Amino acid sequence: KAKYLRGVIASVMRRAGLRANNIFFQNPDDMNLFRSLLKLPNHKMRMFRSPGVDTDRFKLPDRDLAEEPIKVLLVARLLWQKGVDDFCETYSRLKELGLSDHYRFTLVGELDLDHPDRLTNADAEKIAKSGISWIRWTDRIEDIYAANDILLFMSKREGGPRAILEASAMYMPTIGSDCVGVRELINDGITGFLVQLGDVEKIVGYLEAYRKDLGMIKVHGVSARKEIAEKFSLKNATKAQLEMYKSV
Repeated sequence: KAKYLRGVIASVMRRAGLRANNIFFQNPDDMNLFRSLLKLPNHKMRMFRSPGVDTDRFKLPDRDLAEEPIKVLLVARLLWQKGVDDFCETYSRLKELGLSDHYRFTLVGELDLDHPDRLTNADAEKIAKSGISWIRWTDRIEDIYAANDILLFMSKREGGPRAILEASAMYMPTIGSDCVGVRELINDGITGFLVQLGDVEKIVGYLEAYRKDLGMIKVHGVSARKEIAEKFSLKNATKAQLEMYKSV
């Protein structure tokens, strides 16, 4: 957003990149951005796709999908750029349509009062009064995932979002934004659904599809565990990182 600093930042990053032996990226969009804008050598660029998820800690929960309400979750720092706006607007739209009784929305995250894109205490309290449950902090996040059915993660940009990895390990599908870093951890129509930012109607449509076919939550959740969480497990991520360091 700081356009007047873009040239300076690019120059500094290019110098750093030329001096470095290797440059690691968590998603192909960022790698292509550096390649196209900074003209850095291809042989220095390496993909480290995930920080990894502990598939022993995050595992199949005792979750009953046989009854409503459908429980929808967002785990993120309370910044607007993390998709809090789409999350709240989706709940508001469900209310307008007379469908909110079929759902329970839970937001888990701390306020970051030092960030320019922060929610204020007043914003957070307004959200809580809307009917959305707000959990400020927990050291048992796996219990929160276990109590929910679907992750709704409409962040505007990520590296490799841990929330999707953890939810996938807990057999949860994700409805997420078709944005940098998010799209790489969702197989559209298989482990969840990709949606354009702000397309609340589409999000509502996918939630209703899940509600009317609870078996699809289970099918997508199983795929998420297999294709996302196990592929990017802590064990596999550590092994991949060690192999990259051995090769340099």
